[in-house]
Amino acid sequence: MAALTALQFEERLNRYLYERAEEARAVRVGEKETSEQAEIVARYADLFTREQHDSLRTEEDAAVEDDRERLYRLREACLGGIVVAELAERSDRLENEFLAARVDFRGESVPLRSAQAMLAILDEYGDRNELGDLAADASARFNEDRHELMAAAETLDAELSRDPDPVGRSISGCPNLPPMGKPCTNTLAVTAGYSTFIQIDGRAVCLDTVVGMTNGVAPVQYRVRSPAQELVDASA
Repeated sequence: MAALTALQFEERLNRYLYERAEEARAVRVGEKETSEQAEIVARYADLFTREQHDSLRTEEDAAVEDDRERLYRLREACLGGIVVAELAERSDRLENEFLAARVDFRGESVPLRSAQAMLAILDEYGDRNELGDLAADASARFNEDRHELMAAAETLDAELSRDPDPVGRSISGCPNLPPMGKPCTNTLAVTAGYSTFIQIDGRAVCLDTVVGMTNGVAPVQYRVRSPAQELVDASA
């Protein structure tokens, strides 16, 4: 199938985003007991391909200045969709395991999601503290899977962006808006966190302490969630 034009892609993207938002809302408010985001992603599989991403990049490169920002954001949406599509089943599996998790509180087995909501309505501090600890411990059991999923997304994002270095990576969803500010769209130079000892192909290895600034107005500091390598730690 031929890649869509930017306009066609944008129209279909809006439908995709609406369906995903509605699915997330239904799960969040308890209308559904399981997440089916992966099924929505599968229905739009033709939207998020490497060929589509390359086509949007070509349109962006050829565009006049006024259109470039819009095309850039569409290309980034495509990149994000590719990452979501490739990890959708893993993400849904983790989400559904979290939705199925329960905690035992005062002789009753309570869904973890309900336990977290109950924290806002319990009157007694002792009850809130006890349930809060139980909910936090239950949620923490998913942290390793969450980290692995985020690391996989970062690795795939780096592959698709054609630059594994943290400098020059794209940013989307920044809340800075004119006239008070300029949205962050890219990461700038790293200020700390490169290995001073280990290099690969003449480039210093990123550690998990990498930090730098964005190009927004006002700029903010970014941090690397996963350096995509575990061979070298922050002492190197």
